[in-house]
Amino acid sequence: MGRTDDKTRMELIALGLLAQSDEPTGARRLAEIYRREKIDVAEATAGRYLRSLDEMGLTQTVGVRGRVLTDAGRRRLRQLLSQQQIDAQSALVAAAADVRSLDELIDLLHVRRAIEAEAARLAAIRATDAEIERLETVAATHTDCFETCDRIEQSHNFHLLLAQASHNRMLSAIVELLLDPGNDELAVLLDRIAVDAGVISGMVSAHAKIAAALRRREADKVERLAREHIEMMISTANQHRKNQLSRRPPRSARKSAN
Repeated sequence: MGRTDDKTRMELIALGLLAQSDEPTGARRLAEIYRREKIDVAEATAGRYLRSLDEMGLTQTVGVRGRVLTDAGRRRLRQLLSQQQIDAQSALVAAAADVRSLDELIDLLHVRRAIEAEAARLAAIRATDAEIERLETVAATHTDCFETCDRIEQSHNFHLLLAQASHNRMLSAIVELLLDPGNDELAVLLDRIAVDAGVISGMVSAHAKIAAALRRREADKVERLAREHIEMMISTANQHRKNQLSRRPPRSARKSAN
């Protein structure tokens, strides 16, 4: 979506207002919010806009009291908020050209590969049936909504649960540390690189494969799948790093430019 355009911004504001309201909301309130956000919209125009949301199935009227969000409207709002979060990280996308950031990401992934592969193997041996069921559910949810939900949160949730299912407190603590919110910038960077490389779907589907092998208690296979999953991340980040380096001007050209 790039920088949020006026049409998308109006939709986000309208759906957000309805989501936050404890009761049905109408055109007058929406027009007030638009004006507060420096969007010059008359009440009649706001009313027509709300009717257009009705036609798309995103809202529905409640008598003369106003409108509320439908389930489709809530899904659309989550999609817009997720995209807004990605757009807000535009500086990080630009920072993908910074080889130092890529080096940090790759170093982190190498540590994750070693730790999480072992945790996954132990999980196949030690996880309870309830833990495996939970991992299956999370993997299925991630697969179903990866284009609209917070992919990073869903992915981290799966990896954390998998480490916890190892019932090795040391491994679980290390994975939790590696997935700490302090590393969110690197997680966003990896997500954007994976999207650009067209491999994000494969990364997401790997979770379902790991969960299926867990259900069968195939420890060696679970370990291999977990290792291959993170190796795909490493390979994608390495290729992006190589591409970025190839686009940099020769050192002599950089010196002359200075």
